Amino acid sequence: MGVALVVTFAFGALGSSLSHLGMSNRLVEMARARNLAESALSQALYRVSDDAAYGVGGPDAATIEITSTGNDGARGWATFSPAVARARGIGWSTNNLRRTESGTGYADRSVPPDGAHLIGVGRSNGIEVRMEAVVYVPPFPFVICSSGAVSGTGLIVGSVSSLTDLARGIDPDDLLPGGLASNSDSSAAVHLGEGSRVSGDVVAVGGITLQGDAVVSGAQKPGSAPLSVPSVEMLDLSDRSSVTTVGSGDVRPILSGFVSAPSSYTATDGLTLDGAVLVVDGDLVVNGPIRGTGAIFVRGSTRVNAGGSDLRTDDVVALVSKGDVSIGGAGKTESHFVGIVYTEGNFSASNIALVGAFVANGQQDGATQVGGAMTFTNVDMVQAPIKGIKVENGAGQTYRRPDPSAWITEYDSGVRTGGQLAFLPSDSSGTQWHKYSNRSGSWRRVAGPFSTVEMQVMIAPHLQAAGSSVTPQDYVLRFGAQSAISNPSTSGTGTVPADQTYTFDMNPFVSAAGGMKLLLWRDLDYNR
Repeated sequence: MGVALVVTFAFGALGSSLSHLGMSNRLVEMARARNLAESALSQALYRVSDDAAYGVGGPDAATIEITSTGNDGARGWATFSPAVARARGIGWSTNNLRRTESGTGYADRSVPPDGAHLIGVGRSNGIEVRMEAVVYVPPFPFVICSSGAVSGTGLIVGSVSSLTDLARGIDPDDLLPGGLASNSDSSAAVHLGEGSRVSGDVVAVGGITLQGDAVVSGAQKPGSAPLSVPSVEMLDLSDRSSVTTVGSGDVRPILSGFVSAPSSYTATDGLTLDGAVLVVDGDLVVNGPIRGTGAIFVRGSTRVNAGGSDLRTDDVVALVSKGDVSIGGAGKTESHFVGIVYTEGNFSASNIALVGAFVANGQQDGATQVGGAMTFTNVDMVQAPIKGIKVENGAGQTYRRPDPSAWITEYDSGVRTGGQLAFLPSDSSGTQWHKYSNRSGSWRRVAGPFSTVEMQVMIAPHLQAAGSSVTPQDYVLRFGAQSAISNPSTSGTGTVPADQTYTFDMNPFVSAAGGMKLLLWRDLDYNR
């Protein structure tokens, strides 16, 4: 009897020990799986904070895999590819950082504009832990941000939640809060004169003064700590394989692709960017409005005499200038500019409505700051969500042989001579041209290659005879700059080379605190 009790007790103790050991092992594996899930989630968070386009687009969207040392079967994943996620039985991450509208992520999670939904999964010996995070990049909190002093008379500052809110024009009474910031330490770091109204906060390192009927609807914060002023680098086109060169004097130029002005450049009757990046090595003068979508980099000063220009929300331009920027119009209801202005000089504007974000970031010359001051007279300044500016030189271009006329007609930029003459780029550089004719009833190459200048000389009389409003220079810019052709004799759609794409980085225009906000970090309890 006693022996039986001893044996029963021994087996009971052994069973209890094994149960505790099994629980202990399960806890160890769960901790390992959790560590892997958190590691994958942290890696995904780092990647999207370092590159706002990480994991966006295509079936090969990025996948992160973490391997556990000392345990061959343990893995962690974070993937932005729904296909990869489904194959592995896990959820996928969604990067919405560069979108201005909400998106839908895994398990119908709503992903906010300027946000990302991230999922990390860890597995170890049959134990799985899933975690999620939601991050958000707040919009740039100031319509005006300056390293120097800011002064305005008749200055209206506010914001809208969408560019479509401006379809009927700008009504100061309907504007949402929009702020103004100055890093100047002077006693009049911000001076608002008669007729000025700021609907948000005014923040300054130095003093804030209001004159007459000037009003600040938000808080006034003199004596504040300096804010981080966004910085934008000048673009270098030397590594681009296809760059078009322009000179001053073009009437209403329409630029596309990558365009270089090797010295100062003057547009005598406005400037249109048809998905273009223009780099000016000297000063830029534009007599007339800037239209379209694209980016302008100026190594000198910039002066825009906008004249009358309707508010068109599909026009978005990024203007980056090393020198001073001056923008003048015919009145706040007659003249408009939509986009971003960044200068390392001083910025002045008068009699115009400016929509977007506007930064003057003066540079230090020893102990002295050069530039960074802002002056406004009779100006409406409205903050609005700005879509990203992306240029693809040659995107979607179609080339067909032996019928070049069809290719030309697609861009509506060819020569209208009864279908008897055409020029096509002879290589991917867009600087050499072949001449084609269909006088014999079918298209065939008859001469070339010619340089761009030679082509312009030959094309001019035909353009004139056809009564075309397209200038030889315009013909080259609109037609030749889209020459991402690797094999002109092949039918189909051209592939845009990597060095022929450019996206203006909006990331510097985030919150003054400088970055991404973590809204959520938790275990994920969605059912697979």
